[in-house]
Amino acid sequence: MEDFSMDEVPFDCLATLGMTKSMLLKLDNKNLTRLLTGQRTDILRFDFYHNGKRYLVDGKLLLQRKPDRSVSASIVPVRKSLQNDCNLTTDEQIKLYTGKLINKNIDGQRHILQLDRETNEVLRAKTSHIKLPFDIDVRDRERLLTGKSIKVQTETGPQSIRLDLLNDRKFSYEGEQQQVRYAGSFFVKTDLSPDYIKRYNLKEADIQRLLDGYKTDLIDLDSGVRGRLGLKRNEDKSASLEVYPVKNEINNDISLQPDQIEKLKRGELVSSETGGKIFLIQLDRETNDLVRAQKDNIVPDAIRGYELKEDDKQRLMNGRSIHFTDPRTGETISAKIDLNHVRGIALKDDTNKLRALYISGSKAEETLERQTSGKLERDKFLARNNLDLKDLSNSARAAFDERQKFYFDYHNPGVMSYIRTDRNAHEFMVFRQTQTQTLSLKL
Repeated sequence: MEDFSMDEVPFDCLATLGMTKSMLLKLDNKNLTRLLTGQRTDILRFDFYHNGKRYLVDGKLLLQRKPDRSVSASIVPVRKSLQNDCNLTTDEQIKLYTGKLINKNIDGQRHILQLDRETNEVLRAKTSHIKLPFDIDVRDRERLLTGKSIKVQTETGPQSIRLDLLNDRKFSYEGEQQQVRYAGSFFVKTDLSPDYIKRYNLKEADIQRLLDGYKTDLIDLDSGVRGRLGLKRNEDKSASLEVYPVKNEINNDISLQPDQIEKLKRGELVSSETGGKIFLIQLDRETNDLVRAQKDNIVPDAIRGYELKEDDKQRLMNGRSIHFTDPRTGETISAKIDLNHVRGIALKDDTNKLRALYISGSKAEETLERQTSGKLERDKFLARNNLDLKDLSNSARAAFDERQKFYFDYHNPGVMSYIRTDRNAHEFMVFRQTQTQTLSLKL
């Protein structure tokens, strides 16, 4: 049964947030159902003006029933990090990041805490205030309060439920629980229009490559043409989809020499001077595109806190990899120029290892053993990523999610904003004070 009817949706309020009735009705069935049953939608992008200033807000839409039975709409904004106003220990934070509920005594009363891992909001509720529309005994209630599932009798038969503070009714049925979205390093899923996903029949692997700043593998484009897609960050902070169809031959419109063309075909990097500026050039061998970028805009002075030496820069310009240790995390990182990436430099670090661990599920420990050469290296990897060996797959997923969010914020300063609500008024003020308009590329 729906908790809210379409007639109850406060469209006047939604209009101030840039969402009209027609836009709401265009939500897919999954999100529309979630909204009308008191759940949060997936992360949506809200584009609106307030006091003459434009706001691009990434957040989840939620309907809530007020005591007077009227309905309010609110946006739960994406926060950059978990707001620890409950004195959470490191162990408690890790449990929240891995999707678990925790019990905590706050001001002398027992509370349930749950993390919305997509927005980084910590939700809490007094256990005494949690009322469920089912007849359950004390033992089953305690199982729910400790994060376990129980069977209840419903109008359609027995179903499994668990406590879920992300739902306005404070519980969810099996199958309603939302999956955490893939958080990209350079773009988020709201940067990629659902129309494009449908139009090009993009698979999850294609979407992940786009959000991480890479081009897709070769896919079928319009009218049987093959090609690749890539996302680009525009000056107004929006993102646009770039299409790179396969060319039959290399279009040498920058007058490269034959020996340079041969180097490009072998996968090497070449340089060329134009107008007193040095450009690095690489061939996209999938599409025959010549990709070029100004050397000063690609080769940085520092990567992840490591100051590049002149020898490092020269190695990069020659198309070779450099290896160094991140002074903050202690992890070994390799870097190589890759002009087919939005950053211009491809980095290899713990990120792919973390992704492999959570994908491995119950075989995460076996995967970890293959990824590391010995116990000392394994212990260092576990420590620097705050991984729990007893719950390796889930803790790796949490670490991977946090890493992706950090990279996005680091490489896209000022792209996302917050909308002011009663709950985050102070955070909104701090954000406005510290907000940067700089869009320079950082590593």
